[in-house]
Amino acid sequence: MSVTNIVMLVKDRPALTRQSLQSLYRHTDPAQFTLTVIDDASTAVNYMMLRSLMHGGDLVRVENSPGIVGRARNTGVWFTQQVNPRGDFLYLSDNDVYFTLDWLVILTELFMAAEPTGYRLFSGGTHPFHKWTTAAQVRLRGTWHIRSHDAVSGYSHLMRWDTWDRYGPLDAHAPGTGQSEDWKFCQDIVHDGYKVGSVWPELVYACGLTNTEGQPAVGQEHMPRYPGVIQE
Repeated sequence: MSVTNIVMLVKDRPALTRQSLQSLYRHTDPAQFTLTVIDDASTAVNYMMLRSLMHGGDLVRVENSPGIVGRARNTGVWFTQQVNPRGDFLYLSDNDVYFTLDWLVILTELFMAAEPTGYRLFSGGTHPFHKWTTAAQVRLRGTWHIRSHDAVSGYSHLMRWDTWDRYGPLDAHAPGTGQSEDWKFCQDIVHDGYKVGSVWPELVYACGLTNTEGQPAVGQEHMPRYPGVIQE
């Protein structure tokens, strides 16, 4: 059984945070992951709510550079290495996602099947911000397909630890929302001749129709809607 070190970035958005953590705990075998949650200067009320939602894992609050996504993620990766043994995989997540049943088992199995063909980074879903680089799809396990991309959004990043060692840390200087820290990381992998891709049908649903500043997220008008799942 493989083990994945999950680092989740949280900033306010309490309804999405609750949904994300509850779906993670409900749909993931606890023996298959460690969890580090990084709170990026949420309000005091939302931080206390987050603490009440934690039923396993570590919670770290950062306040020195709020809104600089890459820096907060880097802090989470550094912290998880201090308190947990390195697993087989590292997974970066946001708090505006919904994890489907057995998502991690399927995602890691698909990753290992595609790894010999040059994939080094996988997303559990497809964000409309990033375009396909190839129209062809690699079919795996009879049901799921893999699409190659120019980059995949950091709301769902699965990789081996040696990929992080080679291409990390993320851009720790770009403030505000957007994909700058994701873009450079993915492009460095692609420029070395490797692949980044996403799984379809989605195993991890993107639920953030707005960003943390309350503005419409880039590409949100093209995002699928999932019945029974909060998207806001």
